[in-house]
Amino acid sequence: MDGNCMFRSIAHQLDNNVEEHFKYREMAVEHIAKNKEHFELFMEGEDEGKYQAYIYSMSKVGVWGGDIELAALSEALNVQFYIIKETHEIINIGNPEADTVYLAYSQRKSHYMSIVKIHEQHKPLLKSSQEIIPAKSQKLEETKNNSKENNCQHELKTKNNNSENRKIEIEKDKGTDFSSIFSLDEKELILWCVNVGIIQKASRCPTCRSKTGKTFGLRLSGYKNCFDKYVWRCQKRDCGYMAFIRTGNKLLEAFSRIKLRILLIIVFSHFAFFIPSTVTMKTFRLGPKVIKRLYDLLSTWIIEFQKVDEILKGKFGGPNSIVEFDESCFFKRKNNTGRILKNIWGFGFVERGNGRFFVQVVANRTSRTLIPIIQAWIRSDSKMVVSDEWRSYTQLQKLGYNHQTIKHKENFVDPQDPQIHTQTIENRWGQLKTLMKKRGKFSRISFPEKIKEMSWRIMNRMNIQEKLLEVIKINIFNFKNL
Repeated sequence: MDGNCMFRSIAHQLDNNVEEHFKYREMAVEHIAKNKEHFELFMEGEDEGKYQAYIYSMSKVGVWGGDIELAALSEALNVQFYIIKETHEIINIGNPEADTVYLAYSQRKSHYMSIVKIHEQHKPLLKSSQEIIPAKSQKLEETKNNSKENNCQHELKTKNNNSENRKIEIEKDKGTDFSSIFSLDEKELILWCVNVGIIQKASRCPTCRSKTGKTFGLRLSGYKNCFDKYVWRCQKRDCGYMAFIRTGNKLLEAFSRIKLRILLIIVFSHFAFFIPSTVTMKTFRLGPKVIKRLYDLLSTWIIEFQKVDEILKGKFGGPNSIVEFDESCFFKRKNNTGRILKNIWGFGFVERGNGRFFVQVVANRTSRTLIPIIQAWIRSDSKMVVSDEWRSYTQLQKLGYNHQTIKHKENFVDPQDPQIHTQTIENRWGQLKTLMKKRGKFSRISFPEKIKEMSWRIMNRMNIQEKLLEVIKINIFNFKNL
C-alpha cells in the first residue's frame, strides 16, 4: 500500500504488469488537466491555485488516487470500472457497454486490488457513474458553503490591543514585491508571509473545539523561547494552546534553524536575481551543504511545477500562431582541442507572441526521435511552423503542418517573407547557454533537469518573482484539504 495501489491494479488488468502504473497516473492527470471545466466541479475550491495544486500533487508517484481519477481514466481509455467493496456494495464508473476493469476496494485499509472474473455468466449490478459523482459533488458543495461561512470569521486582520494601538495592513498589490522583507520587523514579516501565502495561519483552536464545541480563533503572539519569537495562540485567555508558525510548511520545517528573513532573502535573491551561491555562503556564513540542499529542493519544485504547467497550457501553436523549432548541441569541443566529449543534443521550440519555450534533451536528431515530439507538442493547424533545412523535418508537410524552412547558408530571414526565420529560437538558445554558464559546472546526469529549470527562468524572466512565489505556495503545504 504505497499509494499506487489503484494504478497498479489497473495496470495489472490492462497490461498484466503492475510496474506500468506510472503510465496510467500520467494519463489520468493529463485528462483531468485538459478537461478542467468538467472535473473542477468535483474538487473542493474553485480557484486556479487549488486546481493546479491538485494536479501537481496527483502527478507525484505515491499519491493516492480515487473516484476522480477513475472517472478520468474511464473516459480516456473508454472502459468501465467495476468496483466491489468490503460491504458487498457494487459500484460501476464509466460506460457500461465498454470493456470492464474489475477492482476490489477495502475501505478499512484504503486499498485497491485487482480481481479476475471467474464465471462468465456473472453480471455486475451496475450503478451509473452519474449517480456516484454528483453525489460527491453535492457533498463537496455543502462543505464549500460551510467553509465559506467559517472563513468569513477568520480573515487576516491584525489588531494590536492596548499597548500596540495600531493596525498592520499589508497591501495586496505589494504582495510580490520582495524588497519589503528588508524593511519589515519580525512580526510584520510573518504577517506579510501569511498574506502572500508563504505561511499558513492556523485558523482555529482544536483544543477548545474538542472540549467545548466552540470555535476560537488564533492570534499571533510573542513567545521568547521560540526560535521565531512568535507563535499562534488561542484567543481564549485560559486556554494554553499554541502552534508554531512553521508547522505544516515543508520549506520552513526543512530549514528550521535558519531565520525566516534570511531564508527568504536566500530564496528570492538566488532564484529571482541569480545571486551566486558563493556570495550567499559568505554573506550569511552558511555551509555549502545547507545551500545545496535548499537549491536542490527549489529546483525540483520548479521542474515539477513546469511539467504540470505545460500540461495545463496544452499544445503550442494554433490557427493564428507561428512556432519555431530547432536543435542545439551542448558539451562540444572548441577548435577541436581538448578531450573528446560526448555531445548532448537539446530540441526546443518557441511560440511567437506569448514567449512559451519548451526544451527537451534528445538522444539523437533523427526523424524517429524529433517527429513524435513535434506531433505531441505542436498543433497541426498552426498558422506556420518554421525551422532550418535539417533533413529530419521533411515529413512535416505530409503530416499536415504548414512547414516553412530557411537556409542559413544564404539568409537568416527569408527576403520574400520576413515571417520565415528562426531568430527567436536561436535567441533562446543563446540565452539558455549564457545562463547555464553563470550557473557553473554540473554533471551530465543532472543536465536534463537543469536545462528545464533554466528554460523556466528564461520564459518567466519578466515576472520571475510572481512565478517563484506561485511555485513555493503550491509546494510548501501538505494538500490535506484537496
